[in-house]
Amino acid sequence: MIVGLFRTYDRLLGECVRVHWASGNDAAPILHPEVYKAMGGQPAYELLPARKEFAAHHRVPTDPLEIV
Repeated sequence: MIVGLFRTYDRLLGECVRVHWASGNDAAPILHPEVYKAMGGQPAYELLPARKEFAAHHRVPTDPLEIV
């Protein structure tokens, strides 16, 4: 199952979802929202927190392609 962590913005993909590594190498670490939805990602895209909200409570690794 694809497990979403938060919504973010990637320099290459644009709007995207950071997913948990347990989602597998085909999904992690980021997916375009349409792919996330098509793969049945949980929780629903619309319910995912923004990166800033997620980072307030969790350690978030830095990604040079991510715009924060």
